[in-house]
Amino acid sequence: MNTMERLGFQERCRRELLQNPVNLPSLPRTIVQALKLLKDPDAEIEAFEQVLKNDAALVVSLLRLVNSALYGLKTKKTAIGEAIMVLGFRGLRSLLLVAGSAKYMEQDYSCYGHVPRGLWLHALATATSARKIAKSLEFNLEFREEVFTAGLLHDIGKFLIIPYLAKAAKLGLDFDHVDCEVEQELLGTDHQEVGAKVAEKWDLGNLIQTVLANHHCLAGENEEALQDYRQQLAVVRLANWLAHEHGAGFTKPETQELSSTLVEDIASLQMNEATWLFTKDEILEDLTRAVAEMAL
Repeated sequence: MNTMERLGFQERCRRELLQNPVNLPSLPRTIVQALKLLKDPDAEIEAFEQVLKNDAALVVSLLRLVNSALYGLKTKKTAIGEAIMVLGFRGLRSLLLVAGSAKYMEQDYSCYGHVPRGLWLHALATATSARKIAKSLEFNLEFREEVFTAGLLHDIGKFLIIPYLAKAAKLGLDFDHVDCEVEQELLGTDHQEVGAKVAEKWDLGNLIQTVLANHHCLAGENEEALQDYRQQLAVVRLANWLAHEHGAGFTKPETQELSSTLVEDIASLQMNEATWLFTKDEILEDLTRAVAEMAL
């Protein structure tokens, strides 16, 4: 493939990925209804039970998740209404998105270094770490659930990227690994930008879209424009680093030095080095148990 053909392929991929909403994944209808109901300030638990009761498989999935190490509840919940009472509406939103996004992240992502179901495990590990970091820093419940959701979905754009990487390989465009730089070189976009489009379609709000679009950005890039969500972005970046360090969902752990971006993130959360090291070690220990359960 010559340079002009390569640029033409890149432009076609970028256009299809970012401008064709037909390709964007959709959430199940029941989950869409429940998420819409969550926007009603007067909604009551019974209304959610009515929406969810017609999807028995979803209810089973939700109860399995809520009783897993992902939520760490002390007593087992056997009914959706009971789970909502404990989690609250913010927690229910996160739970619905966990259930709704699973099928998109349980596919073959081996070109990113993932084992089977590895992207899903990495997403759950990142989400769990983000919530734990936020809790350790005493952020409120809303903040914790927002970073949990952003951590869960931070790599959702890879679902749309994968078929285009396969096309690139068939055309003889060689790559031995995939990261944002390779995605940009081959396709003219990356999973950050594509993931933000998914969040937009799912109506998840500016915060989630912004974090998804910038969770790999280099130090100094776009930072001024991101001030409104600076701390949320910092938490998700650090959680993603922890999940990579743990190796959850990967063929092997990815030991990495803290980048200048992450050092700035730690400072933006008003943590010193000692506080970060303590928080990191505590979360990595918890992740081992949680990931083992989620892998079943």
